[in-house]
Amino acid sequence: GPEETRTFYLAAGLRNPDTYLPAEYLSPAPPASPLPAHLTLDALQNFVLAGRPHLAVETALHILKGALSQREWELSTLQQVVQWVSCACVASVSERLRTELLSYAAYIGSLQAVWKGLTPVVGPLFNMASMLIESGVTFLVDKDLRRLQAALYSMDTVP
Repeated sequence: GPEETRTFYLAAGLRNPDTYLPAEYLSPAPPASPLPAHLTLDALQNFVLAGRPHLAVETALHILKGALSQREWELSTLQQVVQWVSCACVASVSERLRTELLSYAAYIGSLQAVWKGLTPVVGPLFNMASMLIESGVTFLVDKDLRRLQAALYSMDTVP
């Protein structure tokens, strides 16, 4: 029951995932309103470990969009988010959310490949991100910036 769950998280040195969100977000039919702004990588990790893939994906997208909407952001932070959410079993998450998450993961993966000098995979990752973005997902990276990146790495399409 709830007490056993609380004891489990306490013994593991983790915060109970239920404490990150108001109760209405934890119901079977959560509200359509955006997640609270305070969610961090810590919350994402706990949602993944608690086996709550929908909350993990929603939190990951929340963090990624928040970071990418800033003027400056760290690739390593984005990589951590993608790495953690990739541990969640997302089969039960809506196709729209999975596609949106995959578009960000492909884009971030392409930037990581550039940084690591893995040139052969940069183009395919950018192209995959492009295909997913064109399917109508919400993507916050400016299209002009993506065009510039595509030109720099001679990609076929612009994500």
